[in-house]
Amino acid sequence: MHVKSSNPKPKVLLLGDYSAYFKNLGIGFEQLGWESHYYSHGDYWKKIEGRSYPEYPTNFIGKATRILRIPIDRRQFKGYDLVLFLSPQIVRYRRQAITFNSLIRNNSKVVYCSCGSLDPYFQECLSEFEYHPYDHVDIHNRSSEFPKLSISESNEIKTGLIKAHCIVTISEMYDRGYRRAGLKTKKIPLPVANISERPAAAPNEGPLIVQHGINRSGFKGSDFILNAMKSVGEEFPSKMKVEILEKLPFGEYIKKLSDADIVLDQCKSQGYGMNALLAMAQGKIVLSGNEPSLTGYYGFDHQRIPVINIRPDSNQISTELRSLMMKKSLELHELKQASIHYVSQFHNAKKIAKMFAEL
Repeated sequence: MHVKSSNPKPKVLLLGDYSAYFKNLGIGFEQLGWESHYYSHGDYWKKIEGRSYPEYPTNFIGKATRILRIPIDRRQFKGYDLVLFLSPQIVRYRRQAITFNSLIRNNSKVVYCSCGSLDPYFQECLSEFEYHPYDHVDIHNRSSEFPKLSISESNEIKTGLIKAHCIVTISEMYDRGYRRAGLKTKKIPLPVANISERPAAAPNEGPLIVQHGINRSGFKGSDFILNAMKSVGEEFPSKMKVEILEKLPFGEYIKKLSDADIVLDQCKSQGYGMNALLAMAQGKIVLSGNEPSLTGYYGFDHQRIPVINIRPDSNQISTELRSLMMKKSLELHELKQASIHYVSQFHNAKKIAKMFAEL
């Protein structure tokens, strides 16, 4: 039985996070007039602030509760109009499935947002792409870099996901696996809040600050990017200042990002992600994924997207970066302004939250 919130203000529960996806979406719901409850472990070193999950006592009873995952430990997770979760782990293991079934039973709508590597449909279609974030490892075997699911694990997750109200995909790489399986999804782009309301800053008289953040080097193709930055930096020593940011807490990273003119995000994805959007929202020129395959996902020509496409090829990345170094200040400023305009039009967190509210 689904339970409708008695609160006159609709409520949304967001469980977990990757790269501040849900943090930004939660802000969008608040702007929409919803009451938003956002829980996060912090996404590892990123330390993205959110509500803490329920704590367990350290005594025997606490240990038993933690092991059994009795639904009472999630007693505050009920009465929501909408529940969103990211990790399919919640439907994979029996103990966690107790919590998932409790969410289904005690809330109006529970929606899975596909955007992580543990999604079986994502894993099953990787080989269809010319390149992908895990093409540096053997995707047929589990490793420290690739959490390959077994057939039984995939089936468990698929069986559990059927119980969700619907499945939302955030890009072509996640949506294709579902289409391949003949399953319907809701396509909802990633959200970004705090979009600059001011015109993009004009490039300084000094060198352009070119940044790349390293967290999952193989996944994002950092070696290709770093080689290109080094090569072009040596070619334009007075016009380009390279900044490498490595595993910074989210708040600190965003502050550093504000200094950049150009951000190289990732080169092994067909599309762009949260990091690219966070940079674009601040009026940065972004190099990331923008392959023609995005046309089908977004419903308009990928050339409308002001993201400079880069691939796992240092020479190709060098060519794109070199081209930027040779542009005039006015051209660079127009590219920066295009970033702000695009995210405001297509990724505004309030607009994205409205799309979720209408599921």
